Amino acid sequence: MNSSVLPRRNCDLEHRIRTTLESKNVLAIRSLSVESDGATVKLKGTVKSYYTRQLLVHGCLGVPGVRTVIDEICVVA
Repeated sequence: MNSSVLPRRNCDLEHRIRTTLESKNVLAIRSLSVESDGATVKLKGTVKSYYTRQLLVHGCLGVPGVRTVIDEICVVA
């Protein structure tokens, strides 16, 4: 595989994840870091509730191309 293609695919997946989460009106998206490595996505950041955290994780799992979500989101009440 051409190594110059891989970063573009990761960037495309990260963009699709952000678009999906924004369409679900998840307000925490601005403070969230989304990184992808193939079909694995890592979420980092802070949110104000466990519910928002779950929305983010499950929202990512619904994006085509995502198989695994590494949840490094902290809940700060």
